Amino acid sequence: MPASRIAPIVERLRIAAEFAKKTERVERDEPSRALWYAVYPELSAGGYGLMGAVTSRAEAQVVRLSLLYALLDSSKQVRVDHLKAALAVWTYCEASAKAVFGDAFGDPVVDELLIELRRIPTGMTRTEIRDFFGRNRSSAEIDRALGALRARGLASSVKESDTGGRPPERWFAAVASIRTKVSALQSATMRHGRGRGRSSSRPICSGLGVKIRLRSCKRRVHQRYTARRSGLTD
Repeated sequence: MPASRIAPIVERLRIAAEFAKKTERVERDEPSRALWYAVYPELSAGGYGLMGAVTSRAEAQVVRLSLLYALLDSSKQVRVDHLKAALAVWTYCEASAKAVFGDAFGDPVVDELLIELRRIPTGMTRTEIRDFFGRNRSSAEIDRALGALRARGLASSVKESDTGGRPPERWFAAVASIRTKVSALQSATMRHGRGRGRSSSRPICSGLGVKIRLRSCKRRVHQRYTARRSGLTD
């Protein structure tokens, strides 16, 4: 960059630095205060895992950034444009952290389980999860890991029915669609039905909150799938 273009920038920075040295107090104006109250709950909510650790105290960082932008404008008030600029920088920081750390919790049991669930779209039973860890993880550790994934909306479970005993719980990563879940339940039910001479029209959707027959279950799943797709495209 030629010196003729750098010189005006240097001069603006010099003026801003002199202004900052003499300024003892900077406050938000009313519009920026209203915006701050609106964004504060989300900024202060915090995250989880490694990303949450590196992006903690978001509200404090945004305050500092907005103050810098106000001082660069030689302003004793933080205006909406200063706060929006600070929020834009912080959004970029969060996106960068997300790209680096993703959904990692920093807990090997949780992280490995999430990767495996995402690898298997048809889900895993608790027995399959224990086998995945070579039965080297206790039930308490697995429960804790599944609870952490459920709490963050990264995994969910349904109960298979028609097993002739206690219905096993099947866990899915959040990316699995309702249609995928029900398809897995149907396959499991048909396997058990063949083994016991049962009809495939037996109720299989108790894990979705209702006991209905197969044809009705397919219809409801299709309606939910269609509604979710239309909601994403609206």
